[in-house]
Amino acid sequence: KGITLVAHQHFAPSATSTSAQIADIKAANPQVLISWMIGAPFATVLRGAHDGGLDVPIVSNGANASAAFMTQVASFLPKEVDFASYPASLAVAANKGIAAAQAAQTKAFDAAHVKQEGNAMGAWDLSLIVVDAMRHLPATATSDDLRAYINKLQDFPGTNAVYNFRTYPQRGSGRDGNIMARYDGATNAFVAISKPGGGK
Repeated sequence: KGITLVAHQHFAPSATSTSAQIADIKAANPQVLISWMIGAPFATVLRGAHDGGLDVPIVSNGANASAAFMTQVASFLPKEVDFASYPASLAVAANKGIAAAQAAQTKAFDAAHVKQEGNAMGAWDLSLIVVDAMRHLPATATSDDLRAYINKLQDFPGTNAVYNFRTYPQRGSGRDGNIMARYDGATNAFVAISKPGGGK
């Protein structure tokens, strides 16, 4: 509500320039740019916006929310970069079950000397769900058995959400499985700017 799409551009992930697309977007006078590209293609968007003089907040997905990646693109970052990120990456827990899952994750990541950010934060819960299914199924279980088990799974506390595949088929969680985060260049870190689900 209250949002208008003023431009919609595409480019090949292998492209090294987005100057034409950014020029068209800039001409539409947007207030924000949303780019769901990951990794190098997202860097191409950031550089294109910088070089094209498009000085608006840029929003991307949590897969790009990596301090190491932000350091690599620091010279052409806009003033504001926001991410639809994972609650676990910033220890934002909606309940005690999620907080307990986050504590276990933090312990495992710290032991492996791995930073809790980016894609790893989404993959962790998915791995836990598959392991849980395999623990409950016989050794002879097929992939169809695994799918059937997960499709019925409810009230599974992960690090980002309490998963319910009956309510949210194939995903297990709704928007409460995400938060909005903002990159702080001064500290090379991310800060939560919303509660789970996007609320203030």
